[in-house]
Amino acid sequence: MKVQGPHLVAVPKSTLSNWMNELNRWCPALRVIRFHGNKEERQELVDEYFTNEAAAHDGKRPTKQVLNEETGEMEDDNSDNPRAWDVCVTTYEVCNTEKKALSRFAWKYLVIDEGKSVGKIVVKLVYPCSPNFSFLPLCSPSFEE
Repeated sequence: MKVQGPHLVAVPKSTLSNWMNELNRWCPALRVIRFHGNKEERQELVDEYFTNEAAAHDGKRPTKQVLNEETGEMEDDNSDNPRAWDVCVTTYEVCNTEKKALSRFAWKYLVIDEGKSVGKIVVKLVYPCSPNFSFLPLCSPSFEE
């Protein structure tokens, strides 16, 4: 994958921790942030991670790699990347509340957990700034006949 992001994952609040755990488990090379908390905590995250410089990054992976001393594996050298993350995991409510911060980014992939009901709402928030993103709604199967 040659695109580092930014990617947005919008989930129900009840599954936020599970999504963080699974992304860290199955995609350890991706730098994942959790965008959630009270108003002051979210503002700190906006100030740290949602800067104009971070939003201006082209999303291409760096060409250089460095050795991770802990794992012994080669990783992308992100020392020149103004965005300190690849994936932002948040809730539908935060998408609504923090529309201004989220709309700064040209999202590459948008993943909506339980996307049937709220996917359209989140897409309306993201689409104006990211007309070329890929939308992946994840819906639980219905066992009703």
